[in-house]
Amino acid sequence: MRRAFNLAWLLLIVGMALGYAWLPEQVGSPSKQASRAFFAGVMAFVACHALLCSHHFVLWLGRRAPGVLNLPHKAYWLAPERRQDSLQRMATQLSVLGLMLVALTAAIYAWPILEAQLGPLPDWAAWTGAALLAIGFAVWMRWQYRLFPAPPPAVHEPALRRRPGRPPGPDRQRR
Repeated sequence: MRRAFNLAWLLLIVGMALGYAWLPEQVGSPSKQASRAFFAGVMAFVACHALLCSHHFVLWLGRRAPGVLNLPHKAYWLAPERRQDSLQRMATQLSVLGLMLVALTAAIYAWPILEAQLGPLPDWAAWTGAALLAIGFAVWMRWQYRLFPAPPPAVHEPALRRRPGRPPGPDRQRR
């Protein structure tokens, strides 16, 4: 997955650079237009954020600041004896999320190019893409809970028992 993410991200950057000339001068609806350079700059900024899902970044972050990672049952899965394996699994999983983000960024960047070449695109195309992204994200979330299940019962710490209270005495009358 890591190689697929890296390849997709590089293709996105190359595609954005090559597609810049085909972008219209003004991108967006008439009431919300942006210049070609501004749109391409914002999209390049968004594309760089997909690198937060890269394998090396996840491993670096897991070693540097494991407290900021958010995964189910974090205390169990980031214990020192399981940390490296968990980080490897999380890095693979985030590569899949990164692929979805790269696909979303590519679709947003390609939309004005396609509209400039073909005319207005049908609304169902955007809705279909949004539905596929939502389904992909839901499957990804389910996958996360399967990769990091609840720890076995023997690992749980015993519940703290309450100390019995003092019996009521003359100075502690129940009211």
